[in-house]
Amino acid sequence: MREDLTIARDEIARVQEIINAVLDFARSGSSEREWFDLRQLVEQTVALLRKSMATRDVELDLELGHVPPIHAERGGLRQVALNLLTNSFQATPDGGRIGIRLWQADDDVVALSISDTGQGIPAEQISRIFNPFYTTKAPGEGTGLGLSIVYTTIQRHGGQIHVESTPGHGTTFHIRLPRESADEPVPPTPLTAAAEELLYPPPPV
Repeated sequence: MREDLTIARDEIARVQEIINAVLDFARSGSSEREWFDLRQLVEQTVALLRKSMATRDVELDLELGHVPPIHAERGGLRQVALNLLTNSFQATPDGGRIGIRLWQADDDVVALSISDTGQGIPAEQISRIFNPFYTTKAPGEGTGLGLSIVYTTIQRHGGQIHVESTPGHGTTFHIRLPRESADEPVPPTPLTAAAEELLYPPPPV
């Protein structure tokens, strides 16, 4: 009986995690834009994970150049950095190195790359990693929405993201963001439609 209760509790927690992730996915387009220091945001996000990385013998290699302020969704880009850093951390369970580089690519574009020396992603899976609910992790580890949120947020800012990966050697995500851009519409998916219905249910008839 106790074992059944434990299983039920674990399943409830897993379902709650998925629901929260779906809601986060829908909310990812609701932040207002403001001018802020992207370098400072990256440093703050790294600070959140630094202690966990140290316990797993993960080394951080930071190369954060001084970039001009950008006009963007602070919360959305914080989530992008957090999701990519968390992925890199989870890809290095036996330790390794995570590199974060920020620089000004040209007058109107800033660039960010996050790399790791982890497990890497097989070539046949690269084209699907940004799909909602698709994950390369073991069952029960993650919801498969983290990279979907990253992709949607970058697209909404008129930016670009691509990934390079070699199994057994690691992965690098490359991001380019305009310093200021109009809000780019992102075509809705069945997932966002379902999430928005949860957030904003239609009024009773």
